[in-house]
Amino acid sequence: MSGLRVAPIFSASLDIASKLEGRPFQSKLKPDSVILQTLKALKSSCSTTSKTLSLFDVGLSSTCREVTDLPIDEVQSKIESLVFTIAKSILSGEGYSFSVPSRSAANQLYVSELNRIVLKDKSSARNFGNVSTVRKATITLRILQLVHQLCTSNIHMKKRDIFYTSVKLFQDQMQSDAVLDDVSCIVRCTRSSLNMVAAEKGVVVGRFYNRFPYIIMTANGQPDVATRLFLRKMKMELNLPVLALVDSDPYGLKILSVYG
Repeated sequence: MSGLRVAPIFSASLDIASKLEGRPFQSKLKPDSVILQTLKALKSSCSTTSKTLSLFDVGLSSTCREVTDLPIDEVQSKIESLVFTIAKSILSGEGYSFSVPSRSAANQLYVSELNRIVLKDKSSARNFGNVSTVRKATITLRILQLVHQLCTSNIHMKKRDIFYTSVKLFQDQMQSDAVLDDVSCIVRCTRSSLNMVAAEKGVVVGRFYNRFPYIIMTANGQPDVATRLFLRKMKMELNLPVLALVDSDPYGLKILSVYG
C-alpha cells in the first residue's frame, strides 16, 4: 500500500521540477557576483554601532519613564520593595493602591534621539478600596506574585500559562496580558525581564547563508516581541543592515511599522 501512495507523489514532484526549470523570471535574476557586490556595498554603508542613549542623556529623565532590561535579581528586589510599601499602607489602615503609568496615546512621546516611543509621566491610581478598580488591583497583585515566583525559581512561563493559573480571576487572557504590560511599566523593565514569554512564533534560517551572506527571519505575520528583540540585537550588536519583504498593502505596511 505504501508503494502505491509514493508513486503518484514522486511522479508529481518530477512534473513540478520540470516546470520550474523553465521559469520565465530566471533570466531576470542577476549573477551571484553582482548580488554579492550589492550586499557588500550595503554593509559598508551602515553606520558604526554607537553608544545606546538613555532618557538622561537627552534630558528627559524627569518627565519620561525609562524601561530597560533588568537582571532577575533586580526585578525581584523591586517587587519586594513594592510589596513592602503595600504592606505598610495596609497596616496603617489606608489600604493599598498601585500607581500605574498610562499607556494611552496621549501619554506617549516619540524621542528622535532614541528612535523609539517612551511613556511620559502621567499615571492612574488602581485602588483596591474602589469598586471600579478593585478587580484590576487584585489581578495586578496576582501577576506580581507570579512574577516573583518566577524570579525566585529562575524559570520562565508563557503568557498563556499565566492565564491558566487563575482563570476565574482573569476571565480572559487579554486582561492578564494587559495587566502584565502594566506590571512591566510599574517595575520599569521590559516584559522579557519578568521571565514572561509568548508562544514560539518566529523562525530564523541561515542555510541560505552558504550562497549569500544573509539571514532570513520571519514572524509568520505580526512579529512577536522575541522576534523583534532578536532582530534588534543583530542590528545593534552586529551592525547588520535590515531589509524587509512585505505585501504592498496596508497590512504589509502595518507589519513593517511594528518591526520599525
